[in-house]
Amino acid sequence: MSQLDNELADVSCDDITEILDTVQQMPDERQEEVMISLEMHYGPIPHPSILGRYEELNPGAAKLIIENGVAESTHRRSMEKATLHKEVRDRQRSQYLGFTIGIIVIVLGFILILNGHAITGTALSGVTALGLVGSFTGIPAKEVDTTDERINEKNIA
Repeated sequence: MSQLDNELADVSCDDITEILDTVQQMPDERQEEVMISLEMHYGPIPHPSILGRYEELNPGAAKLIIENGVAESTHRRSMEKATLHKEVRDRQRSQYLGFTIGIIVIVLGFILILNGHAITGTALSGVTALGLVGSFTGIPAKEVDTTDERINEKNIA
């Protein structure tokens, strides 16, 4: 393995464009040689050739590394699943609570109307009813904010 190949094996994902620029500045014959030997790997488990070197240094190390990668993936999935369940539960709870508060405020508005405070009762009930309709039929604010951030990030890049 040449010195350039060793350097290419140790780079991070952020350096890929810099590497490709360097390769494009090389003579055509060297570009072909480098592009043929250039390979990228990403994931919790090292590339098989690297695993082989670990196994040579310490028999059984490759198996431990693979088991650790599998355990890490299983743990990550269980954490994502738990987070998703928590978000769903929290969203349901906030909907029930919002609906309950909305109904209470609308009922209070009707009580105000019945007691001779028509303008105040109508405004209170109407605004609350419109807010409830909007909250149950509209897009949640979190989704709008993240979409706007992604759009801004794409425009900046």
